[in-house]
Amino acid sequence: MVDFSKISEHFRRLHKKMEKRSPVTYVQTHSGSRLNLPKNTLNPLGIVNDVLNKVCSGNLSRKSLKRKISEYEEMQCTSSSSPFVFNYKKPRMTCYGRSLPITRLLEHLDSSSLCDIIQTLVNRHPTLLLEVASLSSRPDLSSVISTLNGMEEQVRRSFPYGGDSMGEYAYNRIRPVLQALMDALLEYTRIFLPPYESNKSLTLTFLDHITSMAHRFPEWNNPEHNYIKEELYHEISSAWISVILSIGKEGWGGINGYEWMKKLIKHNEAGRGRLESVIDVARSELACFFPEKIEDGIFSSPNNKLGFDFASCYQI
Repeated sequence: MVDFSKISEHFRRLHKKMEKRSPVTYVQTHSGSRLNLPKNTLNPLGIVNDVLNKVCSGNLSRKSLKRKISEYEEMQCTSSSSPFVFNYKKPRMTCYGRSLPITRLLEHLDSSSLCDIIQTLVNRHPTLLLEVASLSSRPDLSSVISTLNGMEEQVRRSFPYGGDSMGEYAYNRIRPVLQALMDALLEYTRIFLPPYESNKSLTLTFLDHITSMAHRFPEWNNPEHNYIKEELYHEISSAWISVILSIGKEGWGGINGYEWMKKLIKHNEAGRGRLESVIDVARSELACFFPEKIEDGIFSSPNNKLGFDFASCYQI
């Protein structure tokens, strides 16, 4: 039998507890504020009346009664302990400025600026020299000639308009760019000489080009200012002799020595005899391989005229 007196007493105690509470129930939200809800939202008295009616009518068993009471207590505990999240929104993220990644910075640099940065890094950290050299590809003949032609054009644009183009003012104005061109010529020459460069035809083609550039170096009124050109001819002559001797040891197979001898004679005429030492070495080496050409006078006459006009070589 169900003891209705105990059940009634239990619900009376619950009712008294509810009476002592405030008319409203406070529910704490996620942000720490309180949300006021009417007390009858939880409807505890409705649950009590429903339970009593079912008990009196005999429609509620002992197990159902315990379940109802436990559900009510669980609801009470949940409403008081668990926070009620109301209309929660994800906070906006704040954006801050920052510098570009290195890849984006390099995209906006031209070749000159990039070279300056690499050169500065190598100067500050000499240990990077070998690593930068290993990562850099070797320049080919066309790219080197293009670079040298661009530097020569810069020398030509540096000449002043009007006045004496071979005087002191013109010399002082273009001396820095002229010296830079000479340094570039000598440094690039090193990579086309044996044993670093094994292709002899490529080496001869490069020497032919830079010798023509040397002819176009200006002749200043003051002989002392011509030291740059004289030094350049000396270095180029040494390069020619080194290559000719190297070819003489390995043989002239695939190289038309007769045609190259004629080119050297033209260069010597344009250089006003500054390549005479090259002609002597070439005549000695080529005479051993082409004795039949001695009768033509190509290898024996240093004053052979080949009808080549070099007047334009001195126009800057």
